[in-house]
Order: sequence, then structure tokens, then C-alpha cells
Amino acid sequence: MPERDTISWNVLLTIFVQAGALAKAEKTFATMFDHDLVSWNAMLAAYAQNGHPRKAVEVFLELNLRGAIPDSVAFLSLLTVCNHLGLITRSIQLFSSMHHDFGVIQSQEHYACIVDVIGRCGELQNAKDVIHSMPCKPNLEAWGAMLGASTVQRDSLLGGCAATKVLEFDTSQATSYVMLSNALQV
Repeated sequence: MPERDTISWNVLLTIFVQAGALAKAEKTFATMFDHDLVSWNAMLAAYAQNGHPRKAVEVFLELNLRGAIPDSVAFLSLLTVCNHLGLITRSIQLFSSMHHDFGVIQSQEHYACIVDVIGRCGELQNAKDVIHSMPCKPNLEAWGAMLGASTVQRDSLLGGCAATKVLEFDTSQATSYVMLSNALQV
């Protein structure tokens, strides 16, 4: 293979990740001479999106050991992994660590992820408190996460409230009406 710079390697790596070709992405990552944050984030996302949460955590730890500073993308991938594993305590620790330890400001997507993991673990009031403590107006993702969690936890009162907020963003979304119907049937 001709000599490539980090940007070229990252393009190739990202193509494999987006295509779901995990083995090729791993081989490309291992072949790279230099890894930047884009490389690390690509592998984090690859493992997070393809059902390998433990490998995603290993990549995050190695990223830190190699002196790279995780950004909002890295934290979103890791929070997603924790969400899928139902790791509420770890999710909250990571969320807090973002700003306190790494100076990364939590985005709407990070808040939505925290609402989702807390709510799906049965802590609906705490999830609602997170929404109300957001430094900006909660978006569709946050209320959608609350609606999904309310449906999973069979809380029709909170589900109805969340569905109303979801519909304020887009009344043309059929998914919102289906979720509202599910929440109210509980």
C-alpha cells in the first residue's frame, strides 16, 4: 500500500466503519502508523454500533492511555454503549467527567442519552429532572428519550406529557403518534 497520511487512513477507516466492515476497519486501524482523535472516534463508533461494547470501552481507555483527549463524539459513543448495557452509574460518571475532567461541554445529544439510560433503568423522575436541568431548551431527542423510557416503564402519565412535548416539535411524524398511543395504552 502506498504511503498515506493520517487523513487518508481516516477516510479509509471511516468508509469501512460506515459500511459495517468491522474486520477491515480493525485491520486498517492496526496498520495505521499514527492515530488522531478521528481514528479513535471511528473505532469507538464501529464497536458501539456493531454490538461490541466492551471493545468500545477498551478503545476509550487506550485513547486516554495514549494521551489523546476525548471529545464530545467520543463521549457520545461511550454513553451510547453504557446506555445499551444499562450502566446507569457509569453513564452518570462519564457525563459528569466530560466537563469536570476533560472540559467537554455536554450537548443536547449527551443529555438525551443520559435521559434515555436513566429512564430505561426505571428512574423516570430522575430522567425528568435531567430534562428540566438542561442548560438549554430540551429538544426532540430528549423528549423522545423520555417518551421511550416512559413507554418501557409503563408510565402513561409521564408518557403522555413527553408525547405532548414531542408533538410540539413535529406533528407530521407518524412515529410520535404511535409512541403516544403506546404510552397511553399502558
